[in-house]
Amino acid sequence: MATSTYFFNNNENIKYNDVLDRMVEGFPIRTSINWQSLPLDFQSDIDDIINANDYLYFFKKDKYIKFSLIHEEVVAGPAPIIDGWPGLAGTGFEAGIDAAAEWPDVNDRSSIKTVLFTKGAICIVYNLDDNTITKTDIATQFSAAKYPEFCSNLDTIHVWKTINASFAYLFKGNYYIRYNLNNNIIDRSKLVINRYWHGVTFTQIQASVSVDNDVMGSCCQCGEVENGQYNFQLSPNAKFGLIAYANSMEPQIVSVYVDDKLVDVFRGEGDGNTVIGIGTYQSGAGNIGIHLQQEGSVAGRLNFSNNRLESKARSITVSTESYMYNGVPDCTVIINTPLS
Repeated sequence: MATSTYFFNNNENIKYNDVLDRMVEGFPIRTSINWQSLPLDFQSDIDDIINANDYLYFFKKDKYIKFSLIHEEVVAGPAPIIDGWPGLAGTGFEAGIDAAAEWPDVNDRSSIKTVLFTKGAICIVYNLDDNTITKTDIATQFSAAKYPEFCSNLDTIHVWKTINASFAYLFKGNYYIRYNLNNNIIDRSKLVINRYWHGVTFTQIQASVSVDNDVMGSCCQCGEVENGQYNFQLSPNAKFGLIAYANSMEPQIVSVYVDDKLVDVFRGEGDGNTVIGIGTYQSGAGNIGIHLQQEGSVAGRLNFSNNRLESKARSITVSTESYMYNGVPDCTVIINTPLS
């Protein structure tokens, strides 16, 4: 399983390559850049995140959201925690949590049936099938009594999906300990975060989650946008290519933006799939915009298709519809990434 870990602190996040065991170059970056589909209030100071059965659950104060990994979009919330997690009623956890994590069954990892929530020294084991709970404490759940500073007020709990999700990391301040799910012991004692999390610059981690690269964004996204511009995310510092075609004798203008800066403009016309521009670019922080407009006209509606091929490659198509011939694209742009 090829997975990536995301660490969140304040309004920034880090992407960590679990296979190479190091932070991805170009991070930390603002959460609003590579998680822009999150509601604004969830783009900073997240309490923690759970990854369960192709959905992420983000928690902040007394609210949560449900995020589809496949579609990379919010499908529920923000809503009160109690609405989605009724088993927490009357526990005090409905008003907010300290940390949370999915909890794999070491004998059956095909799906997540149980998650954990912590607040203060209390730990709640939550059954997803029937919304029942079992209350325990952090010291007991993680066999961590020898490490009293990690037995209350945790920042985040992180289940690392690499190596068959056999380890859980308990973070507090600039330190962490590691719990072995197979042996039910703390097998790595108090360590500074950046000692083994290579390249990580955060001195505190408020929230964390590990995701399967083959699942995240694996569904083709299609739709329409108004005002002539389609914005999308690519991996930071990735090379991408672009080809622009005209299918109209009315002059077309194609503008390319990287991180909100105009980096290229193409102009041209043609009566049958005429190439009006070819370019190669670096994605910077990964925030890309394509603006299409007929010269002398107000920018209008765009159609787009955003498809992920295998685990990394992306093919993105953006086009404008003819005002004169309904359904005929006046201008089409095709983006592919990454390039060698």
